Amino acid sequence: KAENATKCNPPLPDDEVDKLIRSALSKPKGKTIEKAEAVADSQVRANSKMDFAPQPLYSAKDLMSSEDKPLKVYVGDDKVPLLSEGTVVLAAPPKLGKSWFCLNLAIALTTGADFLGYKTNPCHVQYYDLEQSRRLKRKRIRMAIEQLGIEVPDGLYISDRLQGIGRGLEEQIEFDMQNDPEIGVFIIDVFTYVETGRKNTETEYQWTYKNFNIINELARKYSISIILVLHTRKSKDPDHPFDDILGSTANQGASSHMIVLAKAKFNSAAVHLYAQGRETEGVIELDYVNDGGRLKLIDAAKDEPDDMSEFMESEIRNAIVTFMERNVMWKGRCSELVGYY
Repeated sequence: KAENATKCNPPLPDDEVDKLIRSALSKPKGKTIEKAEAVADSQVRANSKMDFAPQPLYSAKDLMSSEDKPLKVYVGDDKVPLLSEGTVVLAAPPKLGKSWFCLNLAIALTTGADFLGYKTNPCHVQYYDLEQSRRLKRKRIRMAIEQLGIEVPDGLYISDRLQGIGRGLEEQIEFDMQNDPEIGVFIIDVFTYVETGRKNTETEYQWTYKNFNIINELARKYSISIILVLHTRKSKDPDHPFDDILGSTANQGASSHMIVLAKAKFNSAAVHLYAQGRETEGVIELDYVNDGGRLKLIDAAKDEPDDMSEFMESEIRNAIVTFMERNVMWKGRCSELVGYY
């Protein structure tokens, strides 16, 4: 009533104020918002019907007689593209070196150097590193360029801020391309930070496709590669590595290219790379190690000792064999057993 007296001119009668309050309290919470959303949705549907224009029939002969501009390949070539235009999913377990991979890729593209044995098509790179501190960014860039014996390359942009999809991401990428049309690759590390909120009525599959469709449109518009960094599941399927990508299978269906990083062997420092895309025949596989900040391609079969060979030559195995041969009782830790024998 005090608000009524100060803000309404003239003030409403007390009985009318009481009636308005009782009416408001009687309505279930959220109904007003739901009604507003329903009205907005109906308006969108009405507008879409007004804007609808039938598409003419397009025959297979028309398709075959038309020509498209060549696929933009950034790493590799037309026959074996390790990285090409489109939306790319890069997935790996935590702490396996996704950010090192992205940094080395960005440096190779901006300097025109080979990347893991593949030629690069030089371009500028915008790397949205949304996880690491600026101190760690500087430290890693310093380590990488010292290993490579180069200066900080031109055309490599590093940012730790990016608004989410529908809240400024699209406009930011448009802004970046207008200011530097030579940018060919965008890296968003990690993509989870910029995904839209998921509605209760959306399945995870629908929600993923909604996010990817926006990224796909930007990639097609500028013929750029947009790398979305994700994680893999804890449970692994060695026969189907791309099924390990965390989230819906829409991650695979909506992307144009997938790269999955996994440990080459349990106790190994080597990383095994799997890559597959719509423009790639079969699966690309290779192994590499992080040599002080610089990724180095290796032949795991030759450069990495076999797990069984390591076990057969291990001190623990030798101690256990000796223990069994002597047929004595032992109680203690493996480390103590090794020291005893």
